[in-house]
Amino acid sequence: MFDTVRLKATGIMNFPIDRFENVERKVYLCDSSETLLSVYFIKGINKLPFIKYQENDNSLEIEVSIPKYLYGENVTLLKQNDIDVFFTQLSEQLYSLCKVNIDKSEWRAKRIDVCWNSR
Repeated sequence: MFDTVRLKATGIMNFPIDRFENVERKVYLCDSSETLLSVYFIKGINKLPFIKYQENDNSLEIEVSIPKYLYGENVTLLKQNDIDVFFTQLSEQLYSLCKVNIDKSEWRAKRIDVCWNSR
């Protein structure tokens, strides 16, 4: 069963950082080009505990427990169709929050935690 996933999508232009209240901005110096890179961390969004937006490559990352996102807890074993439901709900939530359309095929997995509940 999948539990926590970290997903990344690129090419997210004009991400509305100013819509969010709890934003932490970090600025990094890129060694190779000596340019400043702004990275924004957004916390406290309903069902999405971790959102990261990077201006330099217009990328959006989220980290979330899929069962917790869908069921409010991470004990329920996911079924195949739960993954489609997750991506549909995630897409709807991100559009509602940010007016950003991201198809499930645009996400790339950076982390997948797999577990099994044998109860």
